[in-house]
Amino acid sequence: MLRATLPAPAPPDALETMPTPQAHPWLEPLWVRLLIVVFLIAALAAEYLWLGDRLWLFLWGAALVYAVWDFFLRGVYGKPKE
Repeated sequence: MLRATLPAPAPPDALETMPTPQAHPWLEPLWVRLLIVVFLIAALAAEYLWLGDRLWLFLWGAALVYAVWDFFLRGVYGKPKE
């Protein structure tokens, strides 16, 4: 039985880093990011107050947490153009 031998993967370069996060042009205006966050808060409130499905409650909450982190806390949006 013949086996194909693959070359060993190259060791990572000491200077190699993760690429810097890029801001999406569509999400640059503050009002767009705020509108998305307000929509997620409204969906989470509707799910909690009227619908009550735990799966969707978790999904809306997770989307809200990620949106707040990505849009406001990560520091990619709102920077001056380089």
